[in-house]
Amino acid sequence: MFLFSKYAEYCKNTFPDVYRSTFFFPDCGILPAVTNGTVDQSGGTLYQDATHFTCDLGFNLQGTSVRTCGPDGTWDNAQPTCEIAGRNVSFSVGYNSQVIKYISIFLIFHKHV
Repeated sequence: MFLFSKYAEYCKNTFPDVYRSTFFFPDCGILPAVTNGTVDQSGGTLYQDATHFTCDLGFNLQGTSVRTCGPDGTWDNAQPTCEIAGRNVSFSVGYNSQVIKYISIFLIFHKHV
């Protein structure tokens, strides 16, 4: 066992990429695409690698922006989604302390193609 641990330590220090893909590090696999967003897995899919999520202009990320590969070969957290951005704007128009009209507007920002 001592010989193996010395070999593993040598590989870890000399060939870190080979070490990570050969010894002890599970591969969590590629995560699915996010509709109206981007998945950046350029950091890899092995143990402790992180995947970053961003949404297109006009969309808000629902969930975590980073998922990390765990020691059991699964990604942490749930898959995020990109939901259309919106903003509620409410105001009242009054006359003699009486509300004449209440207006609620939901503004939607559409993705520009």
